[in-house]
Parts: sequence; C-alpha cells; structure tokens
Amino acid sequence: MRNLPNFAHSSWCLRGPDCVVSSGLHLSGLVDAAVRGDEVIKVRLGLWRMDVGPTPPSGLLLELSAGADVERWPIDLAQSRSLVDLSGRLLAGLDSEATRAA
Repeated sequence: MRNLPNFAHSSWCLRGPDCVVSSGLHLSGLVDAAVRGDEVIKVRLGLWRMDVGPTPPSGLLLELSAGADVERWPIDLAQSRSLVDLSGRLLAGLDSEATRAA
C-alpha cells in the first residue's frame, strides 16, 4: 500500500523512512548496478524529487559505496539525461579500443 500514488507522492515514492515528507524529499527504491556481485565499489541508482518551488527539481540518485562508506549524490534531471548520451559515447570508444587490443 505504500506505493499507491496520491497528490503528494509519485507512484515510485517509498513513503517510508527514506521518504522525508516534512522536508519534501521523495526517494524511490534503489536499483543495484552490480554485474558480478563482487565489485569493490557498489553502485545503485534511484529517483528523487524535492517538493520546493513551482517546478520541483528531480532526477537520479546515485549511491556509491565501498564497505561501510556510503555516498549519495542527487543529480538533476537535465544532467541525468545528459549522462545517458555521454556514457554511451564514452563506452563506445572504450569498446573499440578493447576490440583493437584483442
């Protein structure tokens, strides 16, 4: 029942301890980006929205952890969208180098 949408919450909002309604911060669950499971630096992604102003800022929440050290970085929507294109282009260059080396 926690994920039912209403006027104050997006459908993805957890509405639990990770959703701080009093400050207007809404967070989704985090998706693990680990491929093997034994990565030294763990990366997880989620969504965030802050209910302030006429256009609430929102975007991706990037969580990086190494052991017990955890950092969370909210990235705004424009930069989040830009990351899709930029990371694709950068990785395409890396893939072509790996192919040449093989």
